[in-house]
Amino acid sequence: MWDYRYKTHHDVEKVLSKLIKNHICTKSAFLEKLKETNISGQLSLYVHTPYCDNICSFCNLNRKRGKQEIESYSKKLCEEIKSYAPFRFCQSSEVDVIFFGGGTPTIYSEIQLEHILKAIHSSFRLVPHCEFTFETTLHNLSQEKIALLEKYGVNRLSIGIQTFSTRGRKLLNRSFPKEIVLKRLQEIRHSFHGTLCIDIIYNYPQQTIEELLEDVRCLSDCHIDSVSFYSLIVEEKSKLFHFFQKNPLFFEYHLEKDKELHHIFCEQMLQRGYHLLELTKFVKKDKYQYIQNNYQARNLLPIGSGSGGRIGNIGCYHMNSKISFYMRYSSNYQKAYQLLGLFQFPSISEENLKSFSGKNYEKIRNKMDKFIEKGYFSYQNHQFIYTITGIFWGNNIAAEILKLGR
Repeated sequence: MWDYRYKTHHDVEKVLSKLIKNHICTKSAFLEKLKETNISGQLSLYVHTPYCDNICSFCNLNRKRGKQEIESYSKKLCEEIKSYAPFRFCQSSEVDVIFFGGGTPTIYSEIQLEHILKAIHSSFRLVPHCEFTFETTLHNLSQEKIALLEKYGVNRLSIGIQTFSTRGRKLLNRSFPKEIVLKRLQEIRHSFHGTLCIDIIYNYPQQTIEELLEDVRCLSDCHIDSVSFYSLIVEEKSKLFHFFQKNPLFFEYHLEKDKELHHIFCEQMLQRGYHLLELTKFVKKDKYQYIQNNYQARNLLPIGSGSGGRIGNIGCYHMNSKISFYMRYSSNYQKAYQLLGLFQFPSISEENLKSFSGKNYEKIRNKMDKFIEKGYFSYQNHQFIYTITGIFWGNNIAAEILKLGR
């Protein structure tokens, strides 16, 4: 049906932004929103670290910086966190989710990390068992840092493994060969008492089915709780992009191979007792409230350079330390965004689909019948349930539905 695959929800969000235009607004509008009482009481935090000490070959951002710059940034981050504490919106909120993304948030020293974590706890009120995630890598996550993170409530680690294959890891510029990766993961699994998550990239250049099956075996043997899996995206300006330009025969993308590897991965994960949480995530023990909050367009306060979020109907994006921009979302956009969100999860209730489709429900329902005929969904007990083929095309399906619902 399609000759091009949207690989992530970000691709579909770009489609949505073209279909429904929002209006640029000012920083003052964002600050005025923060002066209001938070009627829902719900608030999540996204804290961004734009630095890494090792750059993946598929990454298109220049994130390597010196220790002095990281020290300066950690201090500014603490100041920014504390600056939100006096606002009524924050004072009338309970934080249900905190996500430290990057970059690599564990690049900080233990002293820097403790200052940042103390700033969070002194500035915000956290719900009991708040989902608290840190993205990290194997080479800068020491046992001392694990203990420190747990001390301040971090209960979810997301580690960028990408692949266990030593050949694949060299290609993607990841630290350590397979043997050391397995040893480090087992040590972390033993010492960290929260949810352990990893990222896996498939369909990297010349990846074999055997390498993919070995990735599944290794993550299962390490008792990983949650796995995000993505087909390789070669970003412009990344090392891989420049390498492929000079060596075009080294990697030629084939949609059918992408589908084959995707299907094998999904089947293997299901056989090993994992279940699908959303289009790119299999879990054994992970609710991952952050992604659910995101697709319900809930409040997410962005902190740090490179962060983005929304308070009410005002979006805020800190492009860097000097440039931010703000967007006022229309009610039509917010409803369409939530409609998009329905299609990120393994099943869609007919009731929810009808609720977010509004006057376009009949058109969308007819489209869903056609998707069922093509084998993308099954229909049981008023639920549209993705098949493995449907999961592969899930973001394309979401884009088609958005076009009907505009």
